[in-house]
Amino acid sequence: MPYAKWMTKEQRSAADAIKYANRTDIEIAEDARMMKEYSETHKEELRQRDHADYLARRDEILANAKVKRVNRTAVELAEDARTRHEYNQTHKAQSRRRVTKWHQRQKLIVIDHYTEGKRTCTRCGFSDLRALSVEHIKGGGNKHRKAIQGKIDLYRWVITNNFPKDLAILCMNCQFIRKHSKIVNAKALV
Repeated sequence: MPYAKWMTKEQRSAADAIKYANRTDIEIAEDARMMKEYSETHKEELRQRDHADYLARRDEILANAKVKRVNRTAVELAEDARTRHEYNQTHKAQSRRRVTKWHQRQKLIVIDHYTEGKRTCTRCGFSDLRALSVEHIKGGGNKHRKAIQGKIDLYRWVITNNFPKDLAILCMNCQFIRKHSKIVNAKALV
């Protein structure tokens, strides 16, 4: 239905509402088919348009999201926690895989930083990623892990604290040897 030149925006919206309210099921199905066909043939164009729109309004979108997050009530927070818990219960294996993958990415970021991309033990050169882990050079690793336990993952802590200098990457054998030699040296001093 063509619009008359004198129609205001509100009048056009009302006319559209009447037009769409009176559509038949066949017209609705045809419109849906045409929209799906258009979105499939113009997928990249639509993606670029959406991305450009996001970039143009990025600051506004992020500010609104932050306001919503900060202003949530206790009831909303509890509902979010309940929903997350239900999802994790029904998708346990999927959630476990996702968390494991995330943890592995964090570990690789830390190992790459401290080994300068070599991904080997800094002491002996062992390269099996399953055996490589963070070592506190000055000691106190157990105390540090207990202090952050439950609050944040160690690898995430290392990344958020800009890769502290008193850490290194060692294999489990080198860590055991280092720990054992400290115990032997301490006993020799007594």
